[in-house]
Amino acid sequence: MGVFMHYKELKEKAEKADERNNAKANKGYNYARSLGFTSRESTLLQFKSTEEIDRIAKERDDGNGV
Repeated sequence: MGVFMHYKELKEKAEKADERNNAKANKGYNYARSLGFTSRESTLLQFKSTEEIDRIAKERDDGNGV
């Protein structure tokens, strides 16, 4: 391809980006669920890093999240 992007290429890149985002969201969601977060909480945490999810879980478990 040249300097210009064609619609087909744009569509393929968008689909791949969606697949990556969905995989990342599923991974984060499942990780949060594995730590005992509710489905609603896990949905909100799904794009956070595992470190941040761990930190929030520790805060919750230590009773500091009240």
